[in-house]
Amino acid sequence: MVSIASLVGLLANTHVCFLLSGKRSDLRKVSHYLFGSLAVNGIFNSLLNLPSRLALTVIRLWDIPVSAEPVGYVLVSSNVACNVLNAVTLALMAIDRQDCVLRPFKRRMGRNSIPKVIALSWIGTLVLTSPIIFK
Repeated sequence: MVSIASLVGLLANTHVCFLLSGKRSDLRKVSHYLFGSLAVNGIFNSLLNLPSRLALTVIRLWDIPVSAEPVGYVLVSSNVACNVLNAVTLALMAIDRQDCVLRPFKRRMGRNSIPKVIALSWIGTLVLTSPIIFK
Protein backbone atom coordinates (compact mmCIF):
# COMPACT_ATOMS: atom_id res chain seq x y z
CA MET A 1 0.00 0.00 0.00
CA VAL A 2 2.85 2.39 0.81
CA SER A 3 4.53 1.77 -2.54
CA ILE A 4 1.24 2.38 -4.36
CA ALA A 5 0.69 5.57 -2.34
CA SER A 6 4.22 6.71 -3.16
CA LEU A 7 3.74 6.10 -6.88
CA VAL A 8 0.29 7.72 -7.02
CA GLY A 9 1.52 10.69 -4.99
CA LEU A 10 4.51 11.16 -7.27
CA LEU A 11 2.41 10.98 -10.44
CA ALA A 12 -0.42 13.19 -9.15
CA ASN A 13 1.88 15.89 -7.79
CA THR A 14 3.94 15.86 -10.98
CA HIS A 15 0.73 16.26 -12.97
CA VAL A 16 -0.26 19.26 -10.84
CA CYS A 17 3.16 20.84 -11.44
CA PHE A 18 2.82 20.37 -15.20
CA LEU A 19 -0.68 21.85 -15.18
CA LEU A 20 0.46 24.90 -13.23
CA SER A 21 3.55 25.45 -15.37
CA GLY A 22 1.48 25.88 -18.54
CA LYS A 23 1.39 28.97 -20.72
CA ARG A 24 -2.03 30.15 -19.48
CA SER A 25 -1.87 33.49 -17.71
CA ASP A 26 -4.91 32.76 -15.54
CA LEU A 27 -2.82 30.18 -13.66
CA ARG A 28 -0.36 32.84 -12.46
CA LYS A 29 -2.19 33.76 -9.26
CA VAL A 30 -0.89 33.63 -5.70
CA SER A 31 -2.99 30.61 -4.80
CA HIS A 32 -1.66 28.69 -7.81
CA TYR A 33 1.93 29.38 -6.79
CA LEU A 34 1.12 28.06 -3.31
CA PHE A 35 -0.56 24.96 -4.79
CA GLY A 36 2.59 24.43 -6.85
CA SER A 37 4.71 24.68 -3.71
CA LEU A 38 2.51 22.06 -2.04
CA ALA A 39 2.83 19.83 -5.12
CA VAL A 40 6.64 20.07 -5.14
CA ASN A 41 6.65 19.27 -1.43
CA GLY A 42 4.41 16.29 -2.20
CA ILE A 43 6.91 15.09 -4.80
CA PHE A 44 9.70 15.25 -2.23
CA ASN A 45 7.47 13.47 0.26
CA SER A 46 6.74 10.73 -2.28
CA LEU A 47 10.41 10.33 -3.17
CA LEU A 48 11.95 10.50 0.33
CA ASN A 49 9.46 9.90 3.10
CA LEU A 50 7.27 7.09 1.76
CA PRO A 51 10.07 4.89 0.32
CA SER A 52 12.10 5.18 3.52
CA ARG A 53 8.97 4.30 5.53
CA LEU A 54 8.49 1.27 3.28
CA ALA A 55 12.12 0.19 3.70
CA LEU A 56 11.91 0.57 7.47
CA THR A 57 8.68 -1.44 7.57
CA VAL A 58 10.19 -4.24 5.45
CA ILE A 59 13.33 -4.33 7.61
CA ARG A 60 11.30 -4.61 10.81
CA LEU A 61 8.61 -6.92 9.44
CA TRP A 62 10.98 -9.48 7.94
CA ASP A 63 13.48 -9.06 10.78
CA ILE A 64 16.36 -8.40 8.38
CA PRO A 65 19.65 -8.23 10.30
CA VAL A 66 20.61 -4.80 9.01
CA SER A 67 20.96 -1.57 10.88
CA ALA A 68 17.77 0.42 10.32
CA GLU A 69 19.33 3.63 11.64
CA PRO A 70 20.15 5.23 8.23
CA VAL A 71 16.61 4.57 7.01
CA GLY A 72 15.23 5.95 10.26
CA TYR A 73 17.31 9.11 9.93
CA VAL A 74 16.01 9.74 6.41
CA LEU A 75 12.45 8.97 7.51
CA VAL A 76 12.45 11.27 10.54
CA SER A 77 14.23 14.19 8.88
CA SER A 78 12.19 14.08 5.68
CA ASN A 79 8.97 13.65 7.63
CA VAL A 80 9.67 16.65 9.85
CA ALA A 81 10.80 18.85 6.95
CA CYS A 82 7.80 17.96 4.76
CA ASN A 83 5.34 18.46 7.62
CA VAL A 84 6.81 21.84 8.60
CA LEU A 85 6.78 23.01 4.98
CA ASN A 86 3.19 21.82 4.55
CA ALA A 87 2.14 23.73 7.66
CA VAL A 88 3.90 26.92 6.52
CA THR A 89 2.42 26.71 3.02
CA LEU A 90 -1.08 26.04 4.34
CA ALA A 91 -0.72 29.03 6.69
CA LEU A 92 0.29 31.18 3.72
CA MET A 93 -2.75 29.90 1.82
CA ALA A 94 -4.99 30.82 4.75
CA ILE A 95 -3.49 34.31 4.88
CA ASP A 96 -4.06 34.72 1.15
CA ARG A 97 -7.68 33.55 1.38
CA GLN A 98 -8.30 35.90 4.30
CA ASP A 99 -6.83 38.79 2.31
CA CYS A 100 -9.11 37.97 -0.63
CA VAL A 101 -12.14 38.37 1.61
CA LEU A 102 -11.13 41.09 4.04
CA ARG A 103 -8.61 43.14 2.02
CA PRO A 104 -9.39 42.60 -1.67
CA PHE A 105 -7.60 45.77 -2.81
CA LYS A 106 -4.67 45.70 -0.41
CA ARG A 107 -3.44 42.12 -0.24
CA ARG A 108 -0.20 41.24 1.53
CA MET A 109 1.06 38.83 -1.13
CA GLY A 110 1.03 39.69 -4.81
CA ARG A 111 2.09 37.96 -7.97
CA ASN A 112 5.49 39.62 -7.86
CA SER A 113 6.26 38.87 -4.21
CA ILE A 114 4.94 35.30 -3.88
CA PRO A 115 8.04 33.58 -5.39
CA LYS A 116 10.17 35.33 -2.75
CA VAL A 117 7.74 34.33 0.01
CA ILE A 118 7.78 30.70 -1.14
CA ALA A 119 11.59 30.70 -1.39
CA LEU A 120 11.81 32.12 2.13
CA SER A 121 9.42 29.46 3.43
CA TRP A 122 11.53 26.69 1.88
CA ILE A 123 14.79 28.19 3.17
CA GLY A 124 13.26 28.81 6.59
CA THR A 125 12.08 25.21 6.77
CA LEU A 126 15.54 23.96 5.83
CA VAL A 127 17.15 26.16 8.49
CA LEU A 128 14.55 25.18 11.10
CA THR A 129 14.92 21.46 10.45
CA SER A 130 18.68 21.44 9.75
CA PRO A 131 19.60 20.21 13.26
CA ILE A 132 17.46 17.13 12.63
CA ILE A 133 18.52 16.68 9.00
CA PHE A 134 22.28 17.04 9.53
CA LYS A 135 22.42 15.31 12.92
